[in-house]
Amino acid sequence: MSKNLWGTPILQTLLADTLGMAGVPSTRVETASSTGAGVFETGFYAVASGHMKNVLVLAGEKMTHLPTAKTTRILSEVIDRSERRYGATMPALSALIAQKYAQEYGLSIQKLEDILSEVAIKNHSNGFLNPYAQFKKRITKEDYLKSQMVSYPLRLYDVPDHRWCCCNHPHLSI
Repeated sequence: MSKNLWGTPILQTLLADTLGMAGVPSTRVETASSTGAGVFETGFYAVASGHMKNVLVLAGEKMTHLPTAKTTRILSEVIDRSERRYGATMPALSALIAQKYAQEYGLSIQKLEDILSEVAIKNHSNGFLNPYAQFKKRITKEDYLKSQMVSYPLRLYDVPDHRWCCCNHPHLSI
C-alpha cells in the first residue's frame, strides 16, 4: 500500500539515512486509519521491553497528491477482498462504526453531528496554531456542516489523511 502512496517501499530507511542515522534500525508502521496508535505503540514497546533506550517517532502524510479515486483504491487494499467486492471503503466502514456508536449510546443524529463537528473544529484549531501543520485553517460549525458528506454520518473533515513511521536508535537522546 505505502509504495503506491509514497513512491518508495523503503521510506523509513531513506529517512534514517537523511537524518544521519544510516544503519540504525528503522521500522515503518502502517495500519490504515489506526497508524498513529500503531506507531506510538511500536515506539512504546521498543523502550518498555528494554530493546531500545530511546526511540524517535516521526509522522508524515502524503495522500492528497493523488486523485481521490486512486487513493481510495490503494487504501481499500487493507480491507478484506470479499468486503471490497461489495464496495466497502475505509470511510464507509468508519461510518458504520460511527452509526453503531450512536445507536449503542442513544445519540440523536443532532448530538452525533455536534460531537463530530466539535472534534473537527478542535483539530483544525490546533492545526492553525501549528506552523508545521498541513491544514492551517480554522473552521466553524457552519464550515463543517457545509462540507461534503463522505459516508453518512462522516463528512470531509472527519476522514483522516495521514501516515506515520518510527525510527529506533539505541543511543538517541531527545
